[in-house]
Amino acid sequence: MQLTDHDLKQLDKEKLDSLPEESLRSLSAKLLTDLKEAREQLGQNPQNSSRPSGAMPPWFSNDTDKDEANEEESDSSDANEPMLKESESAQHDSDDPDPSKDTPSDAEDKTTEPTGKDEPPPRNPGRQPGSQGYGRQQVLPTDKIEHHFVGHCHCCGKKMNEAEFPSQAYTAYYEIDILIQTDSRAGLTLQQTKHMCYESQCSCGHTSQYRPFVEEANETWQVAIKERHLVGPTLASMIIFLAVRMRLSRRRVVEFFQTWFGLKLSVGLIQQTITEGARCLEPVEEEIIESVVKSELLHIDETSWPQAAQKLWLWVVVGMSATWYTIGTRGRSAIERILFSDRFDGWLMSDGWHIYREYYKRLRCLAHLERKAIGLAQSLDPDAAKFGKKAGSLQNPPKVVDSSKHDASEAVGA
Repeated sequence: MQLTDHDLKQLDKEKLDSLPEESLRSLSAKLLTDLKEAREQLGQNPQNSSRPSGAMPPWFSNDTDKDEANEEESDSSDANEPMLKESESAQHDSDDPDPSKDTPSDAEDKTTEPTGKDEPPPRNPGRQPGSQGYGRQQVLPTDKIEHHFVGHCHCCGKKMNEAEFPSQAYTAYYEIDILIQTDSRAGLTLQQTKHMCYESQCSCGHTSQYRPFVEEANETWQVAIKERHLVGPTLASMIIFLAVRMRLSRRRVVEFFQTWFGLKLSVGLIQQTITEGARCLEPVEEEIIESVVKSELLHIDETSWPQAAQKLWLWVVVGMSATWYTIGTRGRSAIERILFSDRFDGWLMSDGWHIYREYYKRLRCLAHLERKAIGLAQSLDPDAAKFGKKAGSLQNPPKVVDSSKHDASEAVGA
């Protein structure tokens, strides 16, 4: 643009009438140039430029996208509700070792002492320390009971088994999972399992307890990985699939399980499952990245990824044997550990985004160049349109026939 906003604010009809003819012609040329450039930008679309499909005008978008965004926005506030914890559930977490009793006792009420401060401290998401626990109100039948015994003495290290050493159950917890289709079972079925945890006394006198595995939260991950979990592995996979792959809001995931399985889950539990699943898959992601950076050629591109009120970007990096996806802001940090690291030294094929230009071994993507040619061919500038049509014709060059081979084939036919 030759004229800035500051220039245009000072121009009106009276100003144009007061200009001499020579100055008016010069200004008109600038206005015409800016008008053509603005028209060309207005006519850009994903078919004739590098603009993503999400850059289309709002009247071309689906109204359901706005509904999803509104629901995602409400989910962020719902995530602040008390999150269901198995240790507090009224039916799915029990310290009752008796398998015949499927309904544990209610959690004890807890109160928070006043802090004495004028202003309350910032509230963190999830259940607040010292607040009253909320148990599950839905009672499901127990389909299976599993017994867990300690494998060795925690004191002397001696191997232990339930047959030789006296054992008794000291706690129990419930797990809900989905049984997938098999040769003897059609469709998907919910199954609730009661896990009985036992403590055994060694000959040395020490009593050892079976402890479900726990990987505590840390600075990187604010959620722990627990074996003692209400959601089983297959159910967790379905929750993550619906929320991430199918892009359902947390509320719609809750609605799905309530409608089709009769299973009541909270929004907080859905969020906890997704975050915990992401932490479990971190080693797998590192293996994918390691495979990607070993490729001799990488294809990279990004597209807009609206999520609630945030404008994020979906990045895809395609290697020789693996593909890596990530969602984040549009900046160098999103792809820094792939491109700008000592691990990758191959060729990069991308569009002309300025961040990609910082990588020294780069090829321009042919598909992006073809769309640029289409955009130039539709330009209002005659020279640019001529160049665009010429560049576009290079995509399908005329077929060249070898006259010597043609004559030889005719001679054989004769």
